[in-house]
Amino acid sequence: MKSQTNKKDKVMKERFLEKFIMMEFVKGNLDSQEQVNDMVSLIQRKLGVSVENAREFLRKAVGLI
Repeated sequence: MKSQTNKKDKVMKERFLEKFIMMEFVKGNLDSQEQVNDMVSLIQRKLGVSVENAREFLRKAVGLI
């Protein structure tokens, strides 16, 4: 039961973060390399993933892949 709750929590975090990233992208808040690096760092902290996985998550969230 606990693993299902953890899985649901992870999916909810991912969806929330995807929506947040898309909003920031649309607002133009991911225009500089520094802003992108900050977002990658945020993704790493919130999801507990590597830099490579965080970058891939960011690309998917803005529709680049």
